[in-house]
Amino acid sequence: MDKRDFGDWGFKLGALVLAAFVWFHAVTELSYRKDLSIPLVVEDPPASPTSGDLIVANSIPSHAIVVVSGKGKDLLRLNGEEFLLRVQPPADRRGARLSFRLTPDQVEVTEAVSARVEEVRDPKEVAVVLDDRVEREVEVRPYTSLEIADLHTLVGGIGLQPDRVRVSGPGRHVEALDFVHTDSLVLSGIHEDVETVLALHVPPGRRLELSDAWVTLTLDIQELAEDDINNVPVTVRNEGRRHFSAEPSRVAVHVRGGADVIYSLDGETDIGLFVDYKAWRDGGSDGTVLVAPNNNFEVLQITPSRVSLVER
Repeated sequence: MDKRDFGDWGFKLGALVLAAFVWFHAVTELSYRKDLSIPLVVEDPPASPTSGDLIVANSIPSHAIVVVSGKGKDLLRLNGEEFLLRVQPPADRRGARLSFRLTPDQVEVTEAVSARVEEVRDPKEVAVVLDDRVEREVEVRPYTSLEIADLHTLVGGIGLQPDRVRVSGPGRHVEALDFVHTDSLVLSGIHEDVETVLALHVPPGRRLELSDAWVTLTLDIQELAEDDINNVPVTVRNEGRRHFSAEPSRVAVHVRGGADVIYSLDGETDIGLFVDYKAWRDGGSDGTVLVAPNNNFEVLQITPSRVSLVER
């Protein structure tokens, strides 16, 4: 290829670039229409002494499709966040299903743009239901699948902080909610303490707000241990006006649990053995020694396992 060929190619390329620039300039100076997705907000009515504190109870689309017109170069710059379609329901229509037609007049311009909204294409209207804003406290429940490693144990159950949260929103939704649950957590072969942060979730499609969006979950994992404890007292419960004592009044127990817990147990105060007098009187008990519920250890054996009741 000689030098004249390079010169021809350079001339042709320059002409092509110039033509493209002229075309782009002409195109961007023309007026066009385009569909644009913009934020849609249906606001809660302002609180008042007569209507109280009302809130939108149903789900609303987060965006609407509008038709905008303007010069090509201006439309190319738009991403939709320059506009906001805002609807303000009246404050005196509690429980009613209201329908609002969406119009270009409801569209606010949040930034200086050279484009005009001509039409709201989708949705054409929105349905709104108003309800009283209610707040109450509910339980947090962990959504977990835990597998503890062999020769280890979980002491004290699953810890959550906080274990209760306040939920606010439309009355019909808040009153139907008894608890909120955490993100799922799946762990296996757990052999050491766990501390992790989990998000909280409310049922989908409901406008509910939580006082806390996250909770801290903790697991106290200890090596498994067993021990014998002698001379553990047995008390009598539900005696009414009469007074009884167990005979024998002290027994031996074999316990199992986390090593830190087991080797620090005080048989006098920590085991909690008893006989239920009312069940014994009504024939539902043969004097079997029972253990007060706890999450820290197990009582595997009580010797003797039954006692007599002697009135004092």
